[in-house]
Amino acid sequence: MSGTPTPAEMETAFSHFATRASGTEATSKDVTRWFTDSGVLSKKPHMTCNSHTLDVCFTVVKEKGGNTMSFMDIDKLIIQVAKTYKADNNLATDEEATTEMGDLAEAFKSFATKANNTEATTKDLSRWFTDTGAFTKKSCNSNNLDICFSKVKTKGKKCVQTHTWLGHKERFDAEGKGKGMSGREDIHANTGYVGNYKGAGTYDGK
Repeated sequence: MSGTPTPAEMETAFSHFATRASGTEATSKDVTRWFTDSGVLSKKPHMTCNSHTLDVCFTVVKEKGGNTMSFMDIDKLIIQVAKTYKADNNLATDEEATTEMGDLAEAFKSFATKANNTEATTKDLSRWFTDTGAFTKKSCNSNNLDICFSKVKTKGKKCVQTHTWLGHKERFDAEGKGKGMSGREDIHANTGYVGNYKGAGTYDGK
């Protein structure tokens, strides 16, 4: 095992997966993806350290009434999850479990493999989408991803930057919820009195 990760190292890893408040707040889904990709959580049927356990522990440590946690809560979350991680991995103490979990979580900063984990190839994204169940047996598959990837990456580049995952940020509100059609198109209120009026407040006065 490597040495215990520093708080700064753990915070960097946390920020790669946190999707709220500019990477400073994480949902249960964010942490589940992080801990699953890093090997902390298991998908094996007989293991108890799984996504369900994470959801329960997340509820315990997050702020009451909220649906996210900050990096300041990560130690408390690891201590909670360590109880089942220790049993699954036949470790002697809770301290061994928390240390091993911290090492795994810090080491796996992101599925992105380029430019110090800030850029991802189509192979990186394909692995991520496959692991998270985003792909279906129909048209949402690796071939479709390759086509979409070629359209959004910068011309001449083979990667996309991780901070652009959500595309146009105006499509989401402050809480990360989609705005629907209003986030994709300019919707005019049609409050003008004359033909071809573009909307209230757009008239250039003399």
